[in-house]
Amino acid sequence: MLKLSGIIGYSLKAIQERKLRSTLTILMVVIGAALITALNGLGGGFNFFINEQFRSLAPDVLTITPSQTLPQAGPPMPQVSPKVPLNIFTVNAIRPILGVKEVIPSYRSSITLISGGKSISTAVVGIDSSKLPFVIPSMEFEDGGIAIDRDPTAMIVGYNIAHPAGESQQFAQVGSVVRAEASIVEQIGNTQKLVIERRSFVVRGVIKETGNLLYDNSVSIPLQSANSLLKKSGEFDQIFVVTENADMNASVERGIRAIYGNNIGVTTPRAIQETLRSFITGFSVFLFSIGVVSMLVGSVGIVTTLFTSVTERTRELGILKAMGATGWVIVLLILAESMIIGVLGGTLGILSGIFMGELLTQTAQFGAQNLRPIFTFQDLISTWLLAVVLSVIAGTYPAWRASRLTAVAALRKE
Repeated sequence: MLKLSGIIGYSLKAIQERKLRSTLTILMVVIGAALITALNGLGGGFNFFINEQFRSLAPDVLTITPSQTLPQAGPPMPQVSPKVPLNIFTVNAIRPILGVKEVIPSYRSSITLISGGKSISTAVVGIDSSKLPFVIPSMEFEDGGIAIDRDPTAMIVGYNIAHPAGESQQFAQVGSVVRAEASIVEQIGNTQKLVIERRSFVVRGVIKETGNLLYDNSVSIPLQSANSLLKKSGEFDQIFVVTENADMNASVERGIRAIYGNNIGVTTPRAIQETLRSFITGFSVFLFSIGVVSMLVGSVGIVTTLFTSVTERTRELGILKAMGATGWVIVLLILAESMIIGVLGGTLGILSGIFMGELLTQTAQFGAQNLRPIFTFQDLISTWLLAVVLSVIAGTYPAWRASRLTAVAALRKE
């Protein structure tokens, strides 16, 4: 009976004798393992990035909207009348609810900023700037500070607007005069007309990067200035309700529902977190499925390679049987080949996947700055074991066929 070292040595020799075919087979496993590793790393990176985004949100702030979805910045679109318009009466109705600390109305839309001959499209938030720390707990100023709400020309600029990606110079800094242009669809009789509203503002503060893309990629102006520029007629896009503490969120939401029922949107930090977790889980499963399919394709290649190898080595295997090798020894010889292919392919695949993940995040940010893949030891070991196990399983049928050969029939094979 062959020893374990002899089985491994024999299998290595068989692989070396068929270098091209073996290399291509190992490459299939490498591709599958690399894909799973890279996708897991990207999934982990997205998971971390989204969790960081959530941490930058205030845990004690509820967001009230006219409907069940948050308003989105973008080009003007036909508006559907909300069930409950948000206005000063809504603010006054929510303020007395037990557990409410602050009620902060806000406008939100998209505008074009022009400064120093350059223009940039961005979101604008109309809000009392003194209330911004409630909404952005991590807010710090790179330059300047909170604007006085009585100053109708004051503007606070998010980090990514002040420092556009790929630009060596700031787009705007404290003291800069910028012109804001808003596209407004006005209803005149039975026709709609696109009107461009223009206002000039002075930058009073530049916010440091907060990690919250919503505010890093926007500018803030006083509430009344936004109402005038955006032609909102006093109807807010959202109202931030700050509770005494996060434990009061549920009771405050019930108080709001007691007044408005389901005719108003109430989004809590917990709901956002659950939605993000659901998305991350589904995304991770999807990515893993893609990698597994790729790995299965590699397994088919192993079956083909080993089956062909067994066919070519029929006489060789017959000689081993004539020398006393049992069917189990033949099985071990073939399975050792598939295992070696899996070990080599899995190891090289993991290394390639780590490199691929790093390369992808350096060349494409997927809309998220500072995104880096995160590779956990558990994921790397799981991928490596998957590559080895699938390779061994793929070699099972060729090994079984080889073990069924009789010495006489094998030796007669030309």
